[in-house]
Amino acid sequence: MSQEVIIGIVAASAAVFAAVISAPRILRDARWGIQRDLEIWKALPTESVARHGLLKKIDREVKALDLHDQKRRYPMGIGLAISFFVIGSALLWLVISWGGWWWLISPIILFCLIFGIGGFAISVRKTLRDEKGNTIKLQ
Repeated sequence: MSQEVIIGIVAASAAVFAAVISAPRILRDARWGIQRDLEIWKALPTESVARHGLLKKIDREVKALDLHDQKRRYPMGIGLAISFFVIGSALLWLVISWGGWWWLISPIILFCLIFGIGGFAISVRKTLRDEKGNTIKLQ
């Protein structure tokens, strides 16, 4: 396979991956759900038991809106994870190509791939983070 084809495949994969990652954020709007719940709350009779529960739910969602705007990903961790995954993938390709005794480094390759996938999964999640990128647990 030529380098141009490999570069094209990697670029196309990156574009599809970026679209998949950003689609839920674009399609989901929490304010629309709150507005819909408020309309339901207004339509319920005042003596309804569900009215109080729905009001609590609306209150929780409005409070969560403020926290949602403060949540962020950890770009340094994402970059490091992608680096490990790329290094592991390149080493795997070399070992498959060359064969022979090069299979002895397969534990290192496995470590790089697992570390890259795990680190990416942890860093890409949007949570409350401090200045260093550590996740903040709410009480």
